[in-house]
Amino acid sequence: MTLHVAYGDNCKVRIWDVADKQCLAQLAGHKSIVTDVRFVKSDAYIVSASFDKTIKIWNAQTATCERTLTGHADSITTCDVSPDGRYIVSGSLDMTLRLWDWASGRDNCKVRIWDVADKQCLAQLAGHKSIVTDVRFVKSDAYIVSASFDKTIKIWNAQTATCERTLTGHADSITTCDVSPDGRYIVSGSLDMTLRLWDWASGECLSVVKKHARYIKAVKFSVDGRYIASAGLDRRVYLWDVKILAYSKNVSHVRCIEAHDDAILAMDMQRPNVLVTVSRDQSVKLWDYMTGHCIYGISLSPAWACTVAFGFDGELFAVGCFDNSVHVFRTKTGERVRLIKVLNMGVLTVKFPSQHYDFILCGSSEGFVQKIPL
Repeated sequence: MTLHVAYGDNCKVRIWDVADKQCLAQLAGHKSIVTDVRFVKSDAYIVSASFDKTIKIWNAQTATCERTLTGHADSITTCDVSPDGRYIVSGSLDMTLRLWDWASGRDNCKVRIWDVADKQCLAQLAGHKSIVTDVRFVKSDAYIVSASFDKTIKIWNAQTATCERTLTGHADSITTCDVSPDGRYIVSGSLDMTLRLWDWASGECLSVVKKHARYIKAVKFSVDGRYIASAGLDRRVYLWDVKILAYSKNVSHVRCIEAHDDAILAMDMQRPNVLVTVSRDQSVKLWDYMTGHCIYGISLSPAWACTVAFGFDGELFAVGCFDNSVHVFRTKTGERVRLIKVLNMGVLTVKFPSQHYDFILCGSSEGFVQKIPL
């Protein structure tokens, strides 16, 4: 059984069985858009974040909400869960980043670490002056990287709850960031239309590149860490060699792909040399990013997608659309394995489990999280 999760604009998350086209569970409880969702703890639990200012922890087997984390003063835009499942980190329009203990039940508009047993606030992480747009755990959960509309990236020590370094240089809001698989580099994209590569150890900006004609929507390291892809509203994907960005004064891109007829909204990368992009031009395209060859294109008309994600081994990828649909495709052939129509929801994010295709999660703009068997 292959599962997929989808979420969007109807305050629910649904879990679907791809093969049977059956909704296994509908997780209702959020009161606004679900902005992020993911499987954790060997897929036994689901974590969802919402514009209703809460994070919810769901039991994936019983489809019940076991805990609601409250405290953000404004909508939650992004979240991540540490690989060991001990912590949740969230970013919000209230300009704060928060670190939660898995079993903690509350917070208070700052980044706080809670002791599970005592329900005691151990630490508070505050420092960003505007919306937190991206957060992620790195280096075996020892650190957290956050990006913000305040034009900075911050590196936090997750154990001491202190900001160890603030990376400055962008002239406008940072929209996206990623960390290399080996933890040596951070890449960021901004409304200033530049891509920056940062050295993790020193915080030095190793490279500033301005090739995009409009702002950058997504940046991504390749699975092997050798390349970076950047995509944005100028409809292009640029491929960059990390070593050239890090060590050369004469930086040039490896490849420019004229990818779409409208803005690129999301992308993902997988082995070997595979890139998937979705756009407002109502298409999804699969690329060999080394050659720039379009392996195939798929029309989603009249819908257009805002999110895309590969499965754990790249065999499948899922696309979530604003017309309340989730499409699951076989990467090798482009064959659509499933088309899932979800009532009264625009799908804003999709996630596969970490080690299988039994189901998929989707999150909606109306606040639902759904677990869908594949």
